[in-house]
Amino acid sequence: MDFLKDLELLRYQSPRIALVNIDAENSEYASYCYKNKECYLIYASDYNRDCINCYFIYHCEDCTDSSYCQGSTLCYNCVDMEGCYDCLHSQDCRNCTEVEYSYDMVGCMSCFGCVGLRQKQFHVFNEKVTQEEYKKRLPELRKMTAEEIMKRVNELRARTPILYMHQLQNENCLGDYVFNSKNCFACFDINKCEDCMYMNNTIECRDCMDCSNFYFDNELSYECVAGTYCYNCNFCYSVFESQNMEYCEQCYNSSDCFGCIGLKRKQYYILNKPHSKEDYFKKKAEIIAALQQEGLYGEALPSTYPYADSLAATFWPAPAVG
Repeated sequence: MDFLKDLELLRYQSPRIALVNIDAENSEYASYCYKNKECYLIYASDYNRDCINCYFIYHCEDCTDSSYCQGSTLCYNCVDMEGCYDCLHSQDCRNCTEVEYSYDMVGCMSCFGCVGLRQKQFHVFNEKVTQEEYKKRLPELRKMTAEEIMKRVNELRARTPILYMHQLQNENCLGDYVFNSKNCFACFDINKCEDCMYMNNTIECRDCMDCSNFYFDNELSYECVAGTYCYNCNFCYSVFESQNMEYCEQCYNSSDCFGCIGLKRKQYYILNKPHSKEDYFKKKAEIIAALQQEGLYGEALPSTYPYADSLAATFWPAPAVG
């Protein structure tokens, strides 16, 4: 099919921006980010302020070395935190304040090395202490090495029931880390989604399937990665505030484009060439019919970026060849 060959050539010939960083304020060194202020080295994160070296964080402030956090402030080295304040080295906590080295905590305050507590205050390794004793012991506890602390925490985790999946305020959902969603199947790390399947790292999506890193008011989209405010977009990568797009990459505020790269405020384009409205829909239908006949329509295109340059390579190195 000539269209796919022409699209592949266009993809390799088109200049690519170094960082996808939209509406940033003094946050130059960030990528795949939206509306951040005074942030440095954050990735795939939106609506944050004064954060450093984080990824997948949203509506956070003064957070460092953390990931998968929402609406949290003054957190360091934390994972999967929501509505937390001044927390350190903790994971899977919600609405907590001043907890350290803790796991699976809800509504807790001033706890150190605790696991699975609910609405508790002044606990050390799951043991209740007075406020005066807690304040007295805390400096000595902080002198322990991280290995010593985590050994005791892991002992607590071994004898504490652990949730098999993390869900809250959902209706008819299956997956893990699913919140405030409805009718979602096999989804992971999603929030405020409805009628979606096979999604991960998505927020506020409706009627979408097979999408990743897809945020804020996306609807009727399939096999898309890295997009915001999209409607009826398919097989797209890094498309923002656009509608009726297919096989497009790094396009902004555009609509009705097919096989385009790097466009901004365009409509009725195919392979980066303008068409009349009538010719656009006619030629698009012809291309789709030809792709369907050859069994080539309906699959996302492979990445043109080296895997080693991706954020994924930080966690899952590429397998050795040969």
